[in-house]
Amino acid sequence: MNTWRYAERKGKRDMEKQKIETLVEMILKEVPIARDDDDVLMLMYCKAIGYDVDTPYWQTLLEPSPNRESITRCRRKVQEKNPELRASENARRRRKKAEDEWKEYART
Repeated sequence: MNTWRYAERKGKRDMEKQKIETLVEMILKEVPIARDDDDVLMLMYCKAIGYDVDTPYWQTLLEPSPNRESITRCRRKVQEKNPELRASENARRRRKKAEDEWKEYART
């Protein structure tokens, strides 16, 4: 593989991640409920980038959409860096419980 092309693609991916992180941080600051609910965060993110959130769900499957995992990873990173943007204690308990349930499911 051409090292130059790999570095160029990696640089673009890093820039894209930085853009996502910056936008997620802005949303977490302006919309406190998004700190507790990833669905609200995803909705606000889609609106911010100009994605038509009023289209029927089946139609959105045909269009490219933001990667939910990237957005939630950025949320975790932003909240780790900025304790004032962290989710409520109740939301953290719900997320921990869901994580434990998935781990238990994976073991079986």
